Amino acid sequence: MKIDWQDPHEYNSSGVELLKYDNNTPECQLLIINDFEQDNGIIIKDLYHMIKTIIFDLEGVFFIHKGFEKLRSKYDINEKELKSILKEYNKCAISKEKSEDFWKRFCERFDIKDSCKDVRKLFVSSSYPLNKNINIIKILRESGYKVLFLSNTHIDITLEHNKKYKFRSHFDDGLFSHECKFFKPDIRFYEELLTKANTSPRECIYIDDRKDNIKPASELGMKTILFKNHEQLIKDLKGLCPHLRI
Repeated sequence: MKIDWQDPHEYNSSGVELLKYDNNTPECQLLIINDFEQDNGIIIKDLYHMIKTIIFDLEGVFFIHKGFEKLRSKYDINEKELKSILKEYNKCAISKEKSEDFWKRFCERFDIKDSCKDVRKLFVSSSYPLNKNINIIKILRESGYKVLFLSNTHIDITLEHNKKYKFRSHFDDGLFSHECKFFKPDIRFYEELLTKANTSPRECIYIDDRKDNIKPASELGMKTILFKNHEQLIKDLKGLCPHLRI
């Protein structure tokens, strides 16, 4: 027996109503239905958790950041060495260390004659927001979804970016690595955000441009999207939220 799930009132073969929901609410936009037929011919529908929250990574999804590429190009830094210093920079993202200390070590290591202040300025100014993705966030919020961010970012960078782009105004809430001392892909970082937002992982979609950052979200029970480009993001969001109009 095939049931048309466009009708909010469905019945089994015995005339018993199986499910009621309001088609006009965002919560019903992601009804993931698993069906199976028992020996008596009755189809049982199992209602899965409904998506209410979308979580975005910042660097690579909301922002495009070319800071280290510009430093490598300008100062002719070996890529392997740059990756090594990047690990050190990442450690700064879970601390409140002053950025001046990191950039001083950076300049000394690569024998850079420019001032640390100018090197840092080049790095920080090499980020810009993806306006098309900002429009997606706007539509998601207007459609009733809570939109959060989860970001591995030094406090120094977040202050600069928010001052310049006011990016926090595009989100309902979020969490930075320097606020909780965890760094993606540490699963505790994701758990901290879920606790802060008082939401269930099964009600969330997590979006990131790195596979290793996607894995913990999936393990917690979130739906995930590996970001590649704007068009692909729209397609994947509509696949998970079929009633979403983008």
